[in-house]
Amino acid sequence: MNPYDLHAQSCNAVQAEQGAACPTFIWNKQRWQALTSGARTSKSNSPGGFSFDSDLTIVAGVDQFGKEAEAIRKDMLNTQLFYLGHGYTIRDIKIFPGGKQMRLGCVDKAQKV
Repeated sequence: MNPYDLHAQSCNAVQAEQGAACPTFIWNKQRWQALTSGARTSKSNSPGGFSFDSDLTIVAGVDQFGKEAEAIRKDMLNTQLFYLGHGYTIRDIKIFPGGKQMRLGCVDKAQKV
């Protein structure tokens, strides 16, 4: 097993152990799991935005979506998700080496970009 698969398997085990306490976000009318400590919001740095690059960053495992990372990127980019009851638009998606995890860079959906 390569290190990327091993890491993804370990993250999945932690999520399973957490059960309902695992952080989640809603995208495409479904609830998806974020990696433990994988979601963060930034404090306000400028008017109309919390950060120079994103208002919310979520790291999620790719396997839960049932598609390859690049197909997921195409489906998710510039769509909306909800985290802790607040809406965001996904503006950037970085696929980690090995294609097992991705980082979603999101902006407040009320923000004009």
